Amino acid sequence: MREPRQLHIPACTADGTHTLLLVDDDPAILSLMSRMLRHEGFRILTAEGGEQALNLLASNPVGVVIADQRMPNMSGVELLSRVRGLYPDTVRVVMSAQVDVDTVTEAINQGAVYKVLAKPWDDDVLRTTVRDAFAHKGLHDAERKPGKHIRAVAATPRSQTDAA
Repeated sequence: MREPRQLHIPACTADGTHTLLLVDDDPAILSLMSRMLRHEGFRILTAEGGEQALNLLASNPVGVVIADQRMPNMSGVELLSRVRGLYPDTVRVVMSAQVDVDTVTEAINQGAVYKVLAKPWDDDVLRTTVRDAFAHKGLHDAERKPGKHIRAVAATPRSQTDAA
């Protein structure tokens, strides 16, 4: 049997392409998620609330943000909506044990949230979602880079004149 292939992603880049920000008001949850994801090859930042997350985003380029929905002072969807306005290229994921369907549906429809994860999470689903989010970001970034689109120009053959 062949071993499954895994995509190797560098630990971090200057543009934050491989930096993950985890936001939850419970430090134990942040610690669990960080430990579970630390071998995935991403730089991991953590914040215990929306304001702290926004401060980290202001000083660190981040590729993906995962935020708990139920936090004091600022909900996950509210945070991710603000992140969308300030850092539109950052991929945003909300996580919650008690999902308010109307709020999350509205956030998805407005483009504030890429995916919704249930809490408690399945480790494999979380890992896959994080990988998919970074892959989504990579594709989105590649489409936006100048020089990635090649324009075809049809050359009209020059008429050959006899210089007689």
